[in-house]
Amino acid sequence: MDERKEEGLDGEIADADQGLESQGKDQRDITEQKEGSRFDEDDNREEHDENDEDWYENEYLEDAEDAGNKKKYILIAVLLGIIGAAGFLLWFMNDDNRKLADGSPPSQQTEPLKSNERSKDPEASFSSQGTRKPETKGQTKTSEHTAFGIPEKLEQTTRLRNELLNKQEEIRTLKHYYRDRIQEVRDEILNEKREKRITTFQQALESKRIELGLRTIRRRHSYINKLNGPLEQLHKGGEELLYIKRLTGIQIQMAPIVNGIDISKLGERMDIIIEKETRGADSLAIDTGESRVPALEEIWKEIVQEGEKPEKEKTRSQRQNDINMEIWKEICVGNLSRKYELTKLSLNAAKCLAQWKGKDLFLNGITELSAPIAEQLSQWGGEWLCFNRLTELSPEAAKSLSRWRGVRLSLNGLIKLTPQAAKHLSQWRGKQIEAVGLSKISPEANKYLTAWQEAGGEIYTRTSP
Repeated sequence: MDERKEEGLDGEIADADQGLESQGKDQRDITEQKEGSRFDEDDNREEHDENDEDWYENEYLEDAEDAGNKKKYILIAVLLGIIGAAGFLLWFMNDDNRKLADGSPPSQQTEPLKSNERSKDPEASFSSQGTRKPETKGQTKTSEHTAFGIPEKLEQTTRLRNELLNKQEEIRTLKHYYRDRIQEVRDEILNEKREKRITTFQQALESKRIELGLRTIRRRHSYINKLNGPLEQLHKGGEELLYIKRLTGIQIQMAPIVNGIDISKLGERMDIIIEKETRGADSLAIDTGESRVPALEEIWKEIVQEGEKPEKEKTRSQRQNDINMEIWKEICVGNLSRKYELTKLSLNAAKCLAQWKGKDLFLNGITELSAPIAEQLSQWGGEWLCFNRLTELSPEAAKSLSRWRGVRLSLNGLIKLTPQAAKHLSQWRGKQIEAVGLSKISPEANKYLTAWQEAGGEIYTRTSP
């Protein structure tokens, strides 16, 4: 029914256009006829004037002049009439077309409204189809995910990662067990030392009980070090599984709106990682090779130093060790709110800190920095690293820090700096070193720091201007 109304309206517009064209044509013919008759009258008058021999020459000239003026006026009037008629015709045609376009006829005023209402329906239908398209695409992608077993693989990834985390916790528990047993043996050695009034290392070796205890501590230190390898392997495996799990989740969300995501390759990649980490978890083994362990004399000196501490200080130290271990666990699960309370860092906690996305890392409670821990922290991607309670920096730790790609390094607690450590620091590519605690610097160490400063770096010491 709507199509017939539209065809009828188109027909009426065409008839109106034809009527206007014929009317314009008739008007032009009438105008031309009038113009022709007027020209004929002028010609006849001229012929009559020429044949009239009774007129005087002056009268003839006056009549000729009057006739010429009349001709001019007539021509001007005719031209003005033509222009006016043409303008009226154009105005009429434009006004009529505008009325037809606007639907001015009373009988048709409501029809354009209906036409507009009809025009809205296709737009609404189109927009609704446009919004349904992504849903259809998303359903297609979801079916592809299901076809390639992505949901099952995600569940398998989650289960495997939980297994690796459980094994990590078992290894950490075992390490804590060895540390506790080491502390028990240390306490026994201290009791033996007091009872037999042993003061030197040679006297300690003469006691079979102390010697056996020292060797037991050394062996358990070796066990702890050998557990670090499997623990690191499990940590990397867990991180890789977490990465592929998050990547898969992101690609599933993007699939409805982004083309080119290959679901089959994603599934193949998940299979490879799952198989690799499953095989690695099943083949965990303790490294049977030699590992670095402290010498017996070094262990003895640590025990003696501990024994000389007041009981209150030992209790405080033990409490701080417990706090450190709690914070290490928090850091490795993503909670870094208490990192400023740390007085010591474990190797695993340093690895977790290196993954932090912050810009400033203040570890001003740390009093000792080993080379392995410094090496892990050198992987951190931030800008400002602070160790303001370090009083000494070994050349090995300085070498590890020199690999850090940050901007500002604060070592304001240093009271001395060896030439070897200064040499390694001078190879750092950062911009600013703070070491305001250095009151005196050896000429050789100062030479390296000066060279670094001349190369464009800024260094602040107590002697700086």
